[in-house]
Amino acid sequence: MDLSELQPRSAAADDARWRRAQLARRTLGISPASLMLAYADWLVHFLIAPDKHELLARKAVRKAQRLAEYAARAQTGDCPPCIEPLAQDRRFSAPAWSGWPYNVIHQGFLLYQQWIHGFTTGVRGVSQHHEEVTTFVARQLLDMVAPSNFVATNPEVTVRALETGGTNFLLGWMNFLADWERLAAGKPPVGTEAFAVGERVAVTPGKVVFRNRLIELIQYEPATARVHAEPVLIVPAWIMKYYILDLSPHNSLVKYLVDQGHTVFAISWKNPRRADRDLGMDDYLRLGLLDAIDAVSAIAPGARLHAAGYCIGGTLLAIGAAALARDGDERLASVTLFAAQTDFSEPAMHALRLAAIWFPGSRLTLFHAFAPPGPASTGSPVAHEARHAAATRECASHLAAAALAAPTEAALQLVLDSGDPQTLLADYIASADVDLVVLGSHGRSGLARALLGSTAENLLHALDCDTLVVRGA
Repeated sequence: MDLSELQPRSAAADDARWRRAQLARRTLGISPASLMLAYADWLVHFLIAPDKHELLARKAVRKAQRLAEYAARAQTGDCPPCIEPLAQDRRFSAPAWSGWPYNVIHQGFLLYQQWIHGFTTGVRGVSQHHEEVTTFVARQLLDMVAPSNFVATNPEVTVRALETGGTNFLLGWMNFLADWERLAAGKPPVGTEAFAVGERVAVTPGKVVFRNRLIELIQYEPATARVHAEPVLIVPAWIMKYYILDLSPHNSLVKYLVDQGHTVFAISWKNPRRADRDLGMDDYLRLGLLDAIDAVSAIAPGARLHAAGYCIGGTLLAIGAAALARDGDERLASVTLFAAQTDFSEPAMHALRLAAIWFPGSRLTLFHAFAPPGPASTGSPVAHEARHAAATRECASHLAAAALAAPTEAALQLVLDSGDPQTLLADYIASADVDLVVLGSHGRSGLARALLGSTAENLLHALDCDTLVVRGA
């Protein structure tokens, strides 16, 4: 796009932009329209789902019974929990939470949290995106009222108050005032002065060799006698400082590369000001990446360069590399992306390869491999899905037979060897108030939300499960 062809905005357009900016400041960048659409979609479909109402009522009664039984035994101090928190949830990991009445309080909260997850998910007709929005917002609101956030229900705070004679509350109030004063004055957070650029961080020697209204290009000379002929260009995210990859000598990618004989260039993005409010992705591509490539080519004429993109900088690099390839520009010898996305359609799901299912306390172990889709020569997608469905039914049949012979209170656990981060899968599945989930071969499309037939009915009646435990590879 030729930015010179863009027409200036009218006064009405500027006024509308200002109003949207003011609204965004008051809503912390969250779109009220998007939230209302998501919750309207969920509410309309929830109100016409009597089967969901019945299921939630039965689960509420069941959870209340479990909590009542646990509370009756919890005073002894030697009582196994009725629900485990997610692996990344450390709010209730301190030993003080195992004492009465805090054990009952936090167990009740976890059960309610699980029930709320079932409340916002699995409503037929709700779009996947709207379900994710409502679930996320509900989780955030629920976390605000967690027992760990209140003095009366947090034993760690109580213990600390007894140890310090209450001075911890005074110190906390003083810290709050100091933070508030810094925020009001526009000062950086406490402690940032200890990380001066060039002294504690970004200590690898370099010099600015190019500058425009959006970037500065920093060149780092190799620290070896023998030097690689082709330079390296690092494209960091503009929401971070350039020295995210040069924090300190022992964890600096820049220092490692120069120590290996590479000439390294890194883009340092300008902090945008009021005058930069109209800059867009085209500007970041043209003034950022493409101008940096031109500058490197002028310094090292004839040499192809190796570009590495980090986070949103990697996304920009992928766009720029595609544009250069389209135009026949071969100055990029290689492109490396890390912590970067190029496809945002399903940003949190990756391929799932192997499922291992077992019942705690039993010797039965069932392994069922879900092979990922192969090349087209191995069969059509329809044939693959048919094979996958048959394998799923076979696995469920074995599982149901084992369930009927197992104690009904046994918790079903599903372990995944997956490329997904453990916490993402745990948030999406492990906290779900479900009885059985079978995960397929390739992301969300392989997720069987329910098993059909009498085999599944036998399994659901045989198991009284509220917990799925998911572990990454």
